Amino acid sequence: GAASFVNEFGKVVLVSDNAPKFDHDPTTRECKGLLIEESRTNQMKYSSDITNNGSQNTGYTVSNGTVTGDQTTAPDGTTTADQFACDTSNNLHRVSIYFTSGQISNSTTYTFSVFVKANGYDKLHIRYGGYNADNHGLGYDLSDGTGLLGAVTSSSMIAYPNGWYRCSFTFTTASDAATGSAGIFYYVSNSESTTNFAGDGSSGMYFWGAQMEAGAFSTSYIPTYGRTATRGA
Repeated sequence: GAASFVNEFGKVVLVSDNAPKFDHDPTTRECKGLLIEESRTNQMKYSSDITNNGSQNTGYTVSNGTVTGDQTTAPDGTTTADQFACDTSNNLHRVSIYFTSGQISNSTTYTFSVFVKANGYDKLHIRYGGYNADNHGLGYDLSDGTGLLGAVTSSSMIAYPNGWYRCSFTFTTASDAATGSAGIFYYVSNSESTTNFAGDGSSGMYFWGAQMEAGAFSTSYIPTYGRTATRGA
């Protein structure tokens, strides 16, 4: 599987396994040295595609909005970031992406991360929804910080060039997590306190590079194209 690092311009660069990766701080551009990581698997089968591409897992839905693929430049310099635009209904505005049976394990620590960029709205609530109310998530304010939701062990919001942020949170699944369905839910909002509001029909947010990995922290982005992918150690 492919691996990634941040170059001296703050750009996410994808390379093959076993290629040397000299990582940099995405904001200061300071070199952090050779990037050496453990093996991880990205469970998001379409890491940079939130459209209804015909192959998303059963249960994929878009609520009160429109998803359009490949609308702006992603952190790796390609035009592969998708847009979610809220409609005008006074309701929640959400994209729901589900895992297939067997992907999520019981009593396991996971870290979810995704690159996001405001496009008119800058409040994002991300939730992992699992079996039997096994719910975890956090609210992210792309203008000044994070807050809300909860039931997470830790979280971060790292700034990247051109208005992008990599938002992540870590949590542990319940002892019966593998019993039923689970998914990742993106709620775009104009408020830190609620996910229900009347959209303007065009504003929303861009998404790219989602990653769900077993572990207590996020690692470098592992791209996927229709199936899970593993980065070698």
